[in-house]
Amino acid sequence: MSAIVLGWHDDQQTILRADFSQDWTWEEFVNTYDQIMIMTRGAAPRRIDLILVNGAKYFRVPPGNPWPAVRRLAASIPENAGIQVQVGGTRTSVIFQNMQRYFSQEAAARTFFAETLDEALSVIADMRERQIVTHAVP
Repeated sequence: MSAIVLGWHDDQQTILRADFSQDWTWEEFVNTYDQIMIMTRGAAPRRIDLILVNGAKYFRVPPGNPWPAVRRLAASIPENAGIQVQVGGTRTSVIFQNMQRYFSQEAAARTFFAETLDEALSVIADMRERQIVTHAVP
């Protein structure tokens, strides 16, 4: 079983949710994000938001170089992608999520943090209500 579990959070299939356990690998990470991209593009033109739930008490970055994966993901955001909200997490996980900001202003504009799942859903609802532009402005 994968250390990252991906699925639809809502019946309307507008929010994807990835639950991370403590010991995931870069291969699982990249495979999960490939699935996120496939599911998001497949739902077009519907907006798809993403919740990343860090269920582990301590976040550990797996061995290996994260930059190729982060660079690749930041460059492949589908047009119908909404925002990404990380729930919970540690200082390390926040640093990891912020790494993508070095590669993409668009990714930076889409990244938010929340303490709880309810707070994440509130952030998504607020962004949808305000119709926040989630792509970089030239």
